Amino acid sequence: TSFSLGKLLLNGNLFEGTIPDQFNHMESIEIVDFGFNSLRGQIPLTLSSASNLVDLRIGNNELSGEIPSIFSWMSGLEVFMAGNNELVGTIPIEIGRLSSLRIVELYENKLTGNIPDFVSTDLRQVHVDNNDLSGTIPFFDDGVPLEQIRLERNRLHGNLPIRLGDHTDLVVLHLNGNGFSGIVPHEYGRLEHLESFKLEGNTLTGTVPESICELILFHSLSTFNPKCDGSNVAFICDCCTACH
Repeated sequence: TSFSLGKLLLNGNLFEGTIPDQFNHMESIEIVDFGFNSLRGQIPLTLSSASNLVDLRIGNNELSGEIPSIFSWMSGLEVFMAGNNELVGTIPIEIGRLSSLRIVELYENKLTGNIPDFVSTDLRQVHVDNNDLSGTIPFFDDGVPLEQIRLERNRLHGNLPIRLGDHTDLVVLHLNGNGFSGIVPHEYGRLEHLESFKLEGNTLTGTVPESICELILFHSLSTFNPKCDGSNVAFICDCCTACH
């Protein structure tokens, strides 16, 4: 027998134990929120039966194990929040293939491997900071209305991609605490809505572009100093703000 339940909102309680394993009879459910509890164990494979799921929030628990490859059956998923758990392994490539994805939060886990490229044209937030992820910055489709990219405190490397300067809706861009090298592209000066831009803890070189200095002088960028922790020693920044 299938249930016609549309929402399951159990966030912000003191629930312990594991996430229930009965989703194989909940094909119609669209929103599941178990966030901010004390749940343990693994993400149940039966979630793949919730084929109409749009919003899945299981962050701020004590979940462990790998993120299962169940997302091919959730083609309409828009929100996936699983940050601040004990998840390990890699980010399934199927998450990057979700065409309606708007928000993905996987911060503060123990994830490894590469961050998948994302195909969604409605992506707004990518928070995968504070893991052990490697590789380079993933690809985001041109014209995606990205507002927040948080990749800090991983093991990412390579040059900063010029194409990030095309995402002019960005408000938060945190790339600090990785292994990025090379220069800061002057194209980042197009990010006129940027309020928080963090680059410390890398090995950048060159001079900060004048276009970024103009973001500090004439737009929303309030603090920018990628040298405060002693990193980026070869990076010249005449317009950087004071360290706090």
